[in-house]
Amino acid sequence: MKLFGKYTFHWWQLGILKLSIITLGLIIGASWSQTVQQVMYPLGVLFVISSVYIIVVSLKQ
Repeated sequence: MKLFGKYTFHWWQLGILKLSIITLGLIIGASWSQTVQQVMYPLGVLFVISSVYIIVVSLKQ
């Protein structure tokens, strides 16, 4: 079994993957709300920086 092989997915399979990741995020957020609140500002900064980077790269292509 190749762990890091090349895979091809259908759009609906990626939708299921995204749904599972969002669900996991909600579970973690509900369980660790106090911990997440303590690091909210650094996570927000990381989100903004990574989002701007992705937007710039996407517009250059």
